[in-house]
Amino acid sequence: MHQLTRTEFLAACAGLGVALAGCGSTSSGDAAGSAPYMLPRFDSQSLLVGQQRVVVILGSRDPGSQTTSGQSPQLLKTGPSKIDASVYDLATNQKLLDASAPMYTEGLPTAYWPFDLKLDKAGSYELRAKIDGQNRTLAFSVLDRSVEHVPYVGDRLPSIVTPTVSNGQGVNPICTNKPQCPFHSVNLADALVAKRRVLFYVGTPAYCQTGVCGPGLQFLIDSQKRIAADVAIIHAEVYTDDTIKTTTTTINSLGLTFEPCLFLVGADGVITARIDSVFAAADLQNVLTAAGFLAS
Repeated sequence: MHQLTRTEFLAACAGLGVALAGCGSTSSGDAAGSAPYMLPRFDSQSLLVGQQRVVVILGSRDPGSQTTSGQSPQLLKTGPSKIDASVYDLATNQKLLDASAPMYTEGLPTAYWPFDLKLDKAGSYELRAKIDGQNRTLAFSVLDRSVEHVPYVGDRLPSIVTPTVSNGQGVNPICTNKPQCPFHSVNLADALVAKRRVLFYVGTPAYCQTGVCGPGLQFLIDSQKRIAADVAIIHAEVYTDDTIKTTTTTINSLGLTFEPCLFLVGADGVITARIDSVFAAADLQNVLTAAGFLAS
């Protein structure tokens, strides 16, 4: 079976109308005049049994509908302060739980709403919500942990020798942020051996497919002084060089098909939280607080 390259995967997502923030135009409201639709802001293979972070963005139309222009849905820069939804098992049409997601938008090209769920069985599910008085749904799948997957909450993070200022490991540039970020002094493998807690951010500010890698890294930079001293903050790029043709050892070892991705790792090397695809400064602060990663 042919394994999609990262570039092929992203191209396929765009062709299928997967809602990535860089794939559609943005709008402060719904151009069509009807209630916006819930669209996925997560990789379809990224949700596993246990804890799930199901991130929703709002678009001007159902991505499955056809338009003569072939345009992507307009993605909203703002919307309701929160979305209240129910989660249904599509196999039985049984309501499993209610959930609420706050809106985050500051510093990002589009607003998003993250639902923190706990589903302990693999299967097909659906979020059902009322937005502007109209019923809206979003289907998603939760996969069994036996499938090949990007390291998830509860897994050990692989020990990877990531590029540093003293040893680029064949990656040039080691950081596409301008100016270079301060998170390249320690490599991931050494941090794990030293049993340090780790914030491991994977993304490419200069070549991000979705326009959120740069802001996400900047939010980490802005938070650095508030993070506990024993936490190693490490950034790794996606590509080996500016030709953006070859992915790094980091990407290949993790099996990542999306960016950015932030791993929160305990001193035992086990992932305690993972944020995929997008996060705002306030969202990051909440996650770091819940994980105990902020200085006391």
